[in-house]
Amino acid sequence: MKRILILIMVVLVAVMTANLSAQTQTRTQTQRGYVKTKGQLAQGGNVIPGVRISEVAILIKGAPNAVLSDANGDFLFTVTNRKFYLKSISKKGYILTDPDILSREYVQSPNPMILVLETPESRTAELLTNERKIRRTLQKSLQEKEDELEHLKELNRITIADYHRQLQELYDKQSKNENLISAMAERYTKIDFDQVDEYHLQLSELILNGELTKADSLINSRGNINTDIAEYHQMKADYYKESTEIAHRYETLKKSEAYEAYQLAEIAESCYAKFEIYKRRNDVDSAAYYIKYRASLDTTNLSWQIDAGEFIRDYLADYDTALGYFSVALLDAIAQNGEEHQVTADCYNKIGMTHSKSENNDDAIKYFKRALDIYIKLYGEDYESATAVRDAIQLCKDD
Repeated sequence: MKRILILIMVVLVAVMTANLSAQTQTRTQTQRGYVKTKGQLAQGGNVIPGVRISEVAILIKGAPNAVLSDANGDFLFTVTNRKFYLKSISKKGYILTDPDILSREYVQSPNPMILVLETPESRTAELLTNERKIRRTLQKSLQEKEDELEHLKELNRITIADYHRQLQELYDKQSKNENLISAMAERYTKIDFDQVDEYHLQLSELILNGELTKADSLINSRGNINTDIAEYHQMKADYYKESTEIAHRYETLKKSEAYEAYQLAEIAESCYAKFEIYKRRNDVDSAAYYIKYRASLDTTNLSWQIDAGEFIRDYLADYDTALGYFSVALLDAIAQNGEEHQVTADCYNKIGMTHSKSENNDDAIKYFKRALDIYIKLYGEDYESATAVRDAIQLCKDD
């Protein structure tokens, strides 16, 4: 009898342990957040704050139903895993300020998730305003360089031939600025200035308004960027040294890790601001230095590699170097998201475009086809990017 009782107790403990394990694996967690319109940058660096939006439908991948934001724009949904993706965010008359959030991976957090929407009309108005500001600055820069060349010619410091050559080079650079205008205007239109600190508010306003010298001075007021870079590398070296003592210095290591991430983000922001300043000054070599340096800070950052590759391809026509950045981005995309993912397809597409620009049509077609297969598998034959890639393939064949 005693043996039977012991056997029953063992079985009960095993069943309870199995049930507890199953409950732990399927335990749901909640993610709270709110939906709002974007904060807009006004004159004098002031921000016009966004407002909360009610009745926005939020659906995460794998969930059977969407949740709606309440009268205050708040929402709460459950996730079965800490990592999740947003499938759709919709409300009639509104669009996402940054559509890329639907392709990002999120991790459940006690911090609120902030989703930003706007009306198509407000987006168009802000985009046009930003384009107008940027275009005026570029025109002013062109005029200053024209006047400088004219002055050098009048003083006989350059020959007529050099004057004509440099003037033509200036106009050739200016003709490429439409892409620059669109890209910069789009970047600033996506920013929710409610979530930007005072320093970056000032920096954004100065760059948008063409006060580039002041923007440069503001960056320098926080310290010499080269000194910051040297300090960052030293700090990073110290971090790796400290990591060998993790058992004894756990708290110190965590603080160093957080500070490293902060420094990296700050340096990357400064590098990108420097890059934009030099772009708007038509100094493509200096712009290339800072966008390449930012990419080197973290080779696993997809967008940094892609930004560097696109600039080098489109402004320097250095196709081999651009392919190097896109290849790194492709490997990162596959490692982070898998082969059958939109970001991976986008990387194949960018590699194909680069081969096409360098008139290497056979390789271009090979990469375009890989991108096309993924787009069709994910979104179907009529997907906009799939149509564009098909057209690109046909152009390569026609050549």
